[in-house]
Amino acid sequence: SQQDTSIIVGGVQPYETQVLIDGHPLALGQYGVWVSTYYPSYLSGGVETQSGPGNTTPFANIAVGGTVNLLTPSFTRTPTYEFATGFDNYQTQFSHMLATGAAGKFQYVVGLGVDGYNGPYYQTKQCEALPQGNGLAIIQFCDNASGSFFSKGEVLKARYEFSPVTSFEAGFVGAWGGYSPQGTAWGTSLGQLGIIGCGTAGICTNPANANLIGSRVNVLGWFPGSYVYNNQTLFDAQLRTTIGKGTLLVRPYVGSIEPEVIIGKGEVNYPSGFSPGPPLGGNDPGFLASCSPPFSSLTNPSGGTTVVNGQTECFQTAFETFEKDKLYGTTFSYIHPFGNDLFNLTYDFHGTSTLAYVGCIQPVCTAVPFSTNRYSTVSVTGDIHRIRNVGINVGLYDTLYTVVGWRPTSLTDPTLVGFRRTIPRFDPHVALTFRPTNDVSYRAAFGTSTTFPFVGQLSGTATFQKPPDQALGIYALGGSLTEKNADLVPEVSIAYSLGADKRFRNGSVLSLDLQDSVIHNVFETLTTAIPANGGLEGIFAPINVAKLTTQIATLKYRYAPPLGIGFNAAVAAERSIVSGLPPSVYSVGNASFPVNNVQICGNGVAAPGIATCIPYLKGYGQLTYSLKDGSFFGLGVDYEGKNNAYFQPPFTQFDLTARHPVTKTVELQLGVQNLFNTNNYGTYLATPGAGTPVVAGSVDAAGREIQTSFVASRISAPPRIIRLQLRFHSGR
Repeated sequence: SQQDTSIIVGGVQPYETQVLIDGHPLALGQYGVWVSTYYPSYLSGGVETQSGPGNTTPFANIAVGGTVNLLTPSFTRTPTYEFATGFDNYQTQFSHMLATGAAGKFQYVVGLGVDGYNGPYYQTKQCEALPQGNGLAIIQFCDNASGSFFSKGEVLKARYEFSPVTSFEAGFVGAWGGYSPQGTAWGTSLGQLGIIGCGTAGICTNPANANLIGSRVNVLGWFPGSYVYNNQTLFDAQLRTTIGKGTLLVRPYVGSIEPEVIIGKGEVNYPSGFSPGPPLGGNDPGFLASCSPPFSSLTNPSGGTTVVNGQTECFQTAFETFEKDKLYGTTFSYIHPFGNDLFNLTYDFHGTSTLAYVGCIQPVCTAVPFSTNRYSTVSVTGDIHRIRNVGINVGLYDTLYTVVGWRPTSLTDPTLVGFRRTIPRFDPHVALTFRPTNDVSYRAAFGTSTTFPFVGQLSGTATFQKPPDQALGIYALGGSLTEKNADLVPEVSIAYSLGADKRFRNGSVLSLDLQDSVIHNVFETLTTAIPANGGLEGIFAPINVAKLTTQIATLKYRYAPPLGIGFNAAVAAERSIVSGLPPSVYSVGNASFPVNNVQICGNGVAAPGIATCIPYLKGYGQLTYSLKDGSFFGLGVDYEGKNNAYFQPPFTQFDLTARHPVTKTVELQLGVQNLFNTNNYGTYLATPGAGTPVVAGSVDAAGREIQTSFVASRISAPPRIIRLQLRFHSGR
């Protein structure tokens, strides 16, 4: 039921992609993953991507998979304006505005917007239940199950040109989003269950829903009385001037991100169950056991107890998480041409300071005490054309990584003491392009990259987190324990790639890319599931694994004529295998991940225990048609192959785009996601224990490694979403 999305290139893991905004590294937080869910697409003016070992950006050495640079809208010499507004089939409204222009030597960009998504449970009443086994459950409450997403964004940029070769610019990018309320946004479907009056543990159905006793009800597990927010602000500047024939760039930035903060104070207003009757002198043993801290309490929000129809109410408890990442840095670049060649000497310094806590359930609350990691890199990159029809891109990187954090005094003493680690690394990248003719090119690349540990893996003591909700009886009643490893070493990637491009007479282009990556000391979260509950809740420990090998083959075809029928398609086949896990990392009888020599279905370190599968096969194709009057139609198909992130058998879903210019300045667009509303199973929520089995590892009584299987939660595809948009524009 994970809502988060992240940007991944190069077929590796999310934290191995370096994401930038206007060339500035984003805060990597506890686990090195920037969650893209909350960044509004209307703040983007384009995307620059370099994938694989041919990547020669100033940050290529810390980007095992590649670099993605999200560009904000660019400056223009003439005034432009656009305003888009619309709504979708779930009563969500959105509006975006962008204005650019110039006044003499001064140029500006102003953009802002609001957007969101209500979803199929918006303003519907659903019941949350506590399963009792054998297809039975008690109702805790029935209430509004909305889980609405919202986003707001702003981009402000100004540039002043002192001369044709000297300019200064400053900018601000802000993105605020979240789920208000959290509701069913991370919910699961528990299916049709028979409602009983009282369970075996002495906890009973809410008297307000006594009319449901004896019937079968579709029940959910979700999060009442809570909301989620994500704040991101970034201030940057750039001085551009010339020194002789070269160009000097000075690019400082500061910002902060509060990623996916959960405020669950309102959960205390919702019942987790009721006693069978009036408390027996305040000592009803069965009910008190079911209502024991830290997951629920007899005390109501006012400090007393609540009795309804002679039954005493047991309340859920508050749950909160918080993280704040302060980011800062400056990049100095000197770019100098030598004939047709271009060289770039760069010094970059950037860092992140992080503070985080989880749940605040004693005895441990702090996930990451105030900790920092810093990168200092000197690099030389070049675009060399000394040989006819041959291009050479090269990058040489020397990095000094420093982390300052806290670790337990010893295995038996959790008292924290400060530590500081400094790690140097040198990484080369080289890429060759050979063009025997104007319509054919061949490419080859080699490079090494380094991923340094993140503070969430290194700093602090193990943190305890309560279950997602006590209503989810499939989860461990003991919650989860996330451990730290202050001695984690960097992972190092050695990668090779080959590629070819062919342009045909009609202008279409066919591209083939092959990439092989071997990552040594790869970070993995050893996930030990609690076997009796069939869930990924358990113990999560960051470890170095001997090796991860990834091979990916990508085939692309693009034909985009200005008029008539066009077509584009991309398909990728991938394998990703972990090896080098000794049997000693497993515990007897407990299913654990990852597994030796099995296609990886990893658990994302951004949120330990949430699985992210690397697909064997994935593809997308789109058929387009363009008319003389500017009308455009596109029908797309997305194929999710075996081992997909939905834990479902392979499936396809379609999307539709239709755009028509009403006038020269007014445009109407219809967009449909999941056109045929497939693979949502009528619930639109994850279904526990119903997904495709995933291979897990364990050891037998003799300590020998064995393999078993684990049935993951089946995650539904997004429902059909229909968006109607009206756009006004001028100047572009």
